[in-house]
Amino acid sequence: MAKIAFSPLITDARKKAGSAVFSKSRTGNYVKRRVVPRQPRTTSQLAVRADFKANSQAFRGIGQTNITGWNTLGAATTHTDRLGNKFAPSGIQLYQLANRNLSSMGQAALNTPPANFNVDSPTGLVITAVGGGTPSMTVNPSPAPAATDYILIYAVTPQSAGKSSNSQKAYRLIAVVIGTTTLPHSVLTAWQAKFGTLTTGTAINLGVRYGNPTNGATSGMVTTRLIAG
Repeated sequence: MAKIAFSPLITDARKKAGSAVFSKSRTGNYVKRRVVPRQPRTTSQLAVRADFKANSQAFRGIGQTNITGWNTLGAATTHTDRLGNKFAPSGIQLYQLANRNLSSMGQAALNTPPANFNVDSPTGLVITAVGGGTPSMTVNPSPAPAATDYILIYAVTPQSAGKSSNSQKAYRLIAVVIGTTTLPHSVLTAWQAKFGTLTTGTAINLGVRYGNPTNGATSGMVTTRLIAG
């Protein structure tokens, strides 16, 4: 892995170019050799691919009025890429995103474009994790979401206490609960179903987004980390 310094004309780079992959850590930009990832074909991975294929096919059949509406909503919606650049998604991109999110929330697909793509956002997250004695793990995002929204809870595979950073790509959805859920909310059962028994000294990384079930929008993720006591 080689460290790199950019020129005044090019200040950052991400993703792959040929056999090189550009990325960034807390210590600066770096480039590494591209490695073809293993395809584990897990249940969740296959479900995402099935959703993507189904949504792509469905978009073509929702009618020109709805297609135009999604294109219009996409043009009026601002997203941010990995480099922090703002962009407006295409209609099919927004349709895909909304319906993948709705699937995660257990909601039916949305063909008619919603009036907007608004959603509340958490700004803080407090977690607890106890591995010894009587294990426990809770999340407490703030401010609390709207009663009609959902809380989407994510976690990273347990790792050594010495590792302190993770990309958001490393987080996996482990639970979805309605916004009226009492906070703090216990996620011990969901976490252990995914990763096994919680033990003292385990590094816990949890993240939370809010989801709007009426339009399929989800907020940015707020994350935090601690070592289980």
